[in-house]
Amino acid sequence: MRAQLFPNVVIVGGGPAGLLAALLLGQRGVPTTVLEREADTPGGGLSTRSYSIVLKETRGIKALAAAGKGVVEAAKQHSLPRSAMIFLDGVTGAETILPKREEMMVFSRPGLVQFLEEELQKLSNDNNDNIVTIRKGVLVTSIKMNCDDKNNDDNTVISIHFKDKDNEKEEILTATHLIGADGKWSQVRQTFTDDQFLDTSFSIRTEPSFGISIMCPSVPEGLRTDGTYILKPIHADCNFYIIGAPIATGECSVSIVCYDETVEKYPWMEPPSSSQRGTTANTWANDARTNSNC
Repeated sequence: MRAQLFPNVVIVGGGPAGLLAALLLGQRGVPTTVLEREADTPGGGLSTRSYSIVLKETRGIKALAAAGKGVVEAAKQHSLPRSAMIFLDGVTGAETILPKREEMMVFSRPGLVQFLEEELQKLSNDNNDNIVTIRKGVLVTSIKMNCDDKNNDDNTVISIHFKDKDNEKEEILTATHLIGADGKWSQVRQTFTDDQFLDTSFSIRTEPSFGISIMCPSVPEGLRTDGTYILKPIHADCNFYIIGAPIATGECSVSIVCYDETVEKYPWMEPPSSSQRGTTANTWANDARTNSNC
C-alpha cells in the first residue's frame, strides 16, 4: 500500500484569491508554489480585470482574518473604508444612497496583490524559509493526473506543465493538490472537463458578462471617497453599466460591466481569448480606443 502523501500544493493564479490561499497554506507549513501569468502586478490602462475590489466583513475581511488579526489591521492601511453604494440617474444625475451597515474595505487590485505579496515575504522572513514560492511570467500549458499510474511511487498525483513566457522553455511541477485561482477563463477548469475528474455534487456556471476597467488618475470632483458609484445608461438597448470606485492611491477605478449582447452589438469590445490574454491585451486595448473614438 502506498504511503500517505505529505501535502504539496500548486496554485495557478497569483491574484488576491491565489495569494491569500498561499498565505494560509504557508502559515500551516504546507509547501506551496504560485504560478502567475503576468510578469508584473497589473495596473493602469484598459483591462478586462477589475481594478477595485471591495471586501465585506462577512466575506473578504473574514477570509483575511483567517490569516490573523494582524493581517486585517495591516490591510486597513492599504485600503479605504466603504460606507455606501450610490446610484446615479443617467438623465438627471440625482443620487440614491444606499448605506452599508457592515464594515467594508476597498482596494485597488494591484494594491491588494502587493499587500498579500508583502505578507508572504514577512512569513518567509519570520520563518527563515521559502515555504511559498511565487513564479511570475509563466503560462500553464497542460495538467495531468498521475493517480492511476502504478509506477508513480513518489509523493505526487498531479503534474503541471508550464512555460516561461520569455524563453518558451517548458517546465514541470508535481503536487498532491492543485488550486485553480486563475479567474473566469480558468486554464485549470478548462483542463478538467472530463467527468471522471469532477465531483458531480456541484456544477460550473460561467456568467455571460465581463468588464472593461479604466484607471482615472484622480477622483472626480464631488465624488465621495467612501462610496461606490453605479451608473446605468438611459437607453434600454445599452447592455452595460458603469461602476466608479475611489481607491486608496487617490485614483478612481472605472469598470464598464458588459454582457454577451454588448459584444453582439459592438464586436470590437470582445476581450482576447484565454490563449491570447496577456500577450495581446495591449493590442485589444488599442483597438478598443480606436473603435470607441476614445
